[in-house]
Amino acid sequence: IEAFIEGANRGYYALEMDLRVSSDGIFYICHDDVFLPYLFVDTQLHNLPMASYTWDQLKNLEIKNTRNNQTYYATLTRLEDYLEVIQEYDVHAIIELKWTNGINNNDTRNIAKLIELVQSYGVYEKTTFFTSMQTVLTTIRTNYPDASLMYLSGASTTTQANIDWAITHKMSMGIAHNIITQDIVNQLHSAGLYVNAYTVNSVADVTRLQSLGVDFITTDDLT
Repeated sequence: IEAFIEGANRGYYALEMDLRVSSDGIFYICHDDVFLPYLFVDTQLHNLPMASYTWDQLKNLEIKNTRNNQTYYATLTRLEDYLEVIQEYDVHAIIELKWTNGINNNDTRNIAKLIELVQSYGVYEKTTFFTSMQTVLTTIRTNYPDASLMYLSGASTTTQANIDWAITHKMSMGIAHNIITQDIVNQLHSAGLYVNAYTVNSVADVTRLQSLGVDFITTDDLT
């Protein structure tokens, strides 16, 4: 949670996160679906899958992050805590939906619960749901036609067919920054959609993307 507060204090427009769901249906934030050594202190957990763990089993696990030769320790963050930051600091939420319990291309039972929770904090209009899972995106679009959606694509999935798909379904796109072209930006802008470039960590890349008219960048390094 400290990272989100820091981002808000730096004046960032939006705070992006990765959503997971515990086995008992609690929404929490974690990029990966296994206990990777770079993050979790307990070595007995390393590389085990996380999906079968309840929130009570997860909430007190010590996590770590090292930046500028200093290691920081904390615990995992619930979605509710993140939404409080969005609400308090009046920033936008970018919720990246990872393949997880009840939010995946085979099972979408937790999507309604997720949307209702975001709405309950009064930040739905400032929230964009972001994922590469087309079934998840179309489920949200069908049931919540006013939702802000962004289709995530990378080097192998930024195809003309997928650009056309995003335009047809009125979804902005988040695209790996090094493969964004002027033509891609023009197509999405002509449809009234946004282009988000990830993950941009150099001023040179920022300058190139600005020249293309990209709307947003996602960074984990620029200050």
